[in-house]
Amino acid sequence: MIDIRIAPDKTLQSAFDPWEPMSSPCIGLCEIENTTGFCRGCARTLHEISFWTRYSPEERKAIGQQLKLRDLKNA
Repeated sequence: MIDIRIAPDKTLQSAFDPWEPMSSPCIGLCEIENTTGFCRGCARTLHEISFWTRYSPEERKAIGQQLKLRDLKNA
């Protein structure tokens, strides 16, 4: 397991709003699962985490929809 410490840009967020310019699904629990490649805290991939601030609001919304499905599969 890769352990990555990323400080959230704001206080921990319980509500993820992909239309807010810098909104992030990060909850501060940043560990990438070797088996899935997803972060344990937010279910994003390293690529999605790295490029989050470069994505358009539409791209973040699409990823946000995928995160909901990933959470259901990993629950």
